[in-house]
Amino acid sequence: QKTAYEIGVRLVGSEMCIRDRCIYGNENSMATIILQPGKERPVYLRHPWIFSGAIAHVQGAAAPGSIVNVQSSRGEWLAYGTWSGHSQIRVRLFSWDRDQLLDQELFIQRLERAIVARQMLGLPGTSTAYRLVYAESDGLPGLIVDRYGDFLAVQLLTQGIVAHQHIIVQALVKLLQPQGIYERSDTEAREKEGLPSGEGLLWGAEPPEHMTVRQSGELLSLVDLRAGQKTGAYLDQAYNRLRVAAYCAGREVLDAFCYTGGFSIAAGHANAPINQYFSNSADGISDKSFVSPDRITLQLRRFNLGTKARDPGSADIRSVTWFALKVPSALSANLHIEDRG
Repeated sequence: QKTAYEIGVRLVGSEMCIRDRCIYGNENSMATIILQPGKERPVYLRHPWIFSGAIAHVQGAAAPGSIVNVQSSRGEWLAYGTWSGHSQIRVRLFSWDRDQLLDQELFIQRLERAIVARQMLGLPGTSTAYRLVYAESDGLPGLIVDRYGDFLAVQLLTQGIVAHQHIIVQALVKLLQPQGIYERSDTEAREKEGLPSGEGLLWGAEPPEHMTVRQSGELLSLVDLRAGQKTGAYLDQAYNRLRVAAYCAGREVLDAFCYTGGFSIAAGHANAPINQYFSNSADGISDKSFVSPDRITLQLRRFNLGTKARDPGSADIRSVTWFALKVPSALSANLHIEDRG
């Protein structure tokens, strides 16, 4: 079964030409989602999801990723969205304005708005790695865009975003002029959408195996955009790392399940003593050890610890199993346990 993109658009140079208005803008030809009585309130409040239980029935044929109308049980038009028949979240809403269709112009406008929103936060400034697009928060459900220097890492997580993939890629190229755009849609969220894992180059040049980037203006780290977890460095945690670091000066920090040690780098910048970590060594405690079950990240972690540790050469960095972790009560008042990046 063809996607909405394959049916509806073709590339001519760097522009998109629409040749089937049935998919991209003829409202009368779209499928219509009729909600159960009383289920329209979240839509009024601009919640971007419609779950399967809120739907009474579907009028017309809704193809995976296609644009649909949403109506109340009384026949009132409510919004435009994209259809995901395999997911419990059947519709992701993009527009509550009947005159604002889901087309290339909308994607460019939303991406421009996201860029301006990040600029209002002082980005990029001296940062070379940061999250550019936060999916629903930027009006683009299912789309994550992270910037790593001159490269973009993207996650396309819904049927609707995948159907508009080529429009999105061209819009990113037009607005940001990256060297390359690399897909990292290798998450369980794709399975729930009935989509296979997606990973690889979408446009331009292949990113290098390892990249040295600067997060939050000061935090230098080595990342693996192609094989690292998520898009490489959990950039959505940048501000959380700074907030945690504010409490770390003069304290020992246990950084568990720490991936490449992002929180530890931030703690080091706050002039915390060399972090006391934990492993399954013979006596149960190994000062200055990370706890993580993933050996693949050890090379990156050693580099990242060395960027701010007071004595990186003495750090005992090892891979252990998560169930080996036992936290002594003497340290419990001075711990930060991290289960993300």
